[in-house]
Amino acid sequence: MKIEPLYLKKADVINLQKRDLEIGRGNDGIVYKTGISNSDELYKLYFRKSKIGSEPCYLELVDEKDAVDNIYKAIDRQSYVKRTKLQKRPIYINNRFRGVVIHYYKKQIPIYFLKSCPLRIQIVVLKELLVSIEELLDNFIYPRDLALQPYTDYRTSNVLLSFSRKLTPNIIDIDGRSAIYTDDYNENFYYTALNSYKNLVIQILFDIDIMKLNVIDLEYFSDLLNKKGINSKYLEYMLSIERRTDIDEFDYFFEDISKLDIKAKKKKRNK
Repeated sequence: MKIEPLYLKKADVINLQKRDLEIGRGNDGIVYKTGISNSDELYKLYFRKSKIGSEPCYLELVDEKDAVDNIYKAIDRQSYVKRTKLQKRPIYINNRFRGVVIHYYKKQIPIYFLKSCPLRIQIVVLKELLVSIEELLDNFIYPRDLALQPYTDYRTSNVLLSFSRKLTPNIIDIDGRSAIYTDDYNENFYYTALNSYKNLVIQILFDIDIMKLNVIDLEYFSDLLNKKGINSKYLEYMLSIERRTDIDEFDYFFEDISKLDIKAKKKKRNK
């Protein structure tokens, strides 16, 4: 049975605004709480037009039919995707497509805060995240915005951390321009997703905002990393991973860098 769209009126949106239910916005739209008690859903309403001087927004770039088709692809694939909550149903305002219902992750913090955690925890969380990414890729869903983003001063990305029992990564915003849905494997989109993940790993482990650097001064960063007890070879290894790499390369990297944490613990015990 096909899930019906959510039909709203302009007055409903005005009511969301009056009740101050906005919880976030990005380049393509605004996210609102539903206003319904204990709801685990959010309304993501896309901008119809971009601001003057800015890049085109999602609804200016995509055909309406393709956008709605992607939402129903997500709905169909949710039964195969266990680790990530996908899009739930399209939203129409005054009978025009305007957005999507998405999952509301409560009690979450941005993955940015993982920077302050011990290396062991960073590795565990990043490996967990890689498993979630692999599951999406296996279902021809390609997340594109995993790294910390420059428009938020490198403090937010499409990954949140739950901290109820342990730090668990959750990929959000699997919609719009942030994710691509295809009917079969696409090599370019596959490597785009892994490259975004690689940038996040460098940002978290080495505290380097790689997306704003045209050239990496290895000598400069080697000194910084050595002060933290991290051999610069690990940064060089990550930078050497080609855009077209395989998930196995990340597994080898985490296995190797995990030894740093073991050595650090032994050194601490011997003091």
